Amino acid sequence: FVKKANFKKNERMIIYFKGGVTYHEYQCIQTNYPNTIVIGDNIIGYKNILNRIVENNNK
Repeated sequence: FVKKANFKKNERMIIYFKGGVTYHEYQCIQTNYPNTIVIGDNIIGYKNILNRIVENNNK
């Protein structure tokens, strides 16, 4: 997901997870997109991948 996404430097997005993601996946997203807000039931300890991008903010 992270490699495919093309966002401008100042772009922000809110990502919703169904279930959760692994801590490694969470770190990758935060590293590539420091302004990204990640929301999920449980971010650490799950092996589920991103289900959908709900919102992409250009604020």
